[in-house]
Amino acid sequence: GADQTIVNHLFYPEARLVFPAFRQLREKITFYFPDITYKHISESLIHSLKIFSETKNNCILAHLHDKTLFVFSMNGGTLRLTNAYEVRESEDILYYLQLTARISDLGTNYALWLSGQFDPDSAQMKQIKKSIPQASVPVDWFRNCFASHAEKVPAWKYAFFSF
Repeated sequence: GADQTIVNHLFYPEARLVFPAFRQLREKITFYFPDITYKHISESLIHSLKIFSETKNNCILAHLHDKTLFVFSMNGGTLRLTNAYEVRESEDILYYLQLTARISDLGTNYALWLSGQFDPDSAQMKQIKKSIPQASVPVDWFRNCFASHAEKVPAWKYAFFSF
């Protein structure tokens, strides 16, 4: 189990990212890479949200990885919410996106960017867009920001790991 927590200070003065560090794994990694800095996937996603928010300061970034939906929201340029939800059915995703907008007090005028396992042409995306028409997978932005030489692995699926 986790016997230590790691606290990373983010670029938002009031924000801290706290996550578990598993002793056995940490010891093995540190043995081979003694100067390693541990970062949670959320840190890269929050960094991306900050970049996205420069064009629209009321926004949500949602990243689907396996059965976990990571959501991050900003209201007025201020980080309002970060959370991860377990997704059991595709309807759960829409519920959590709408919940995030409600908790973050975004109303209906906000941008929603999706990454990870969201496919821009999927039935799932069409379902989301019925309820949240502004939802999008910013494919061009990812292509422009991240070099992708493999057409079979679209940039929006893995791009956040490069921050």
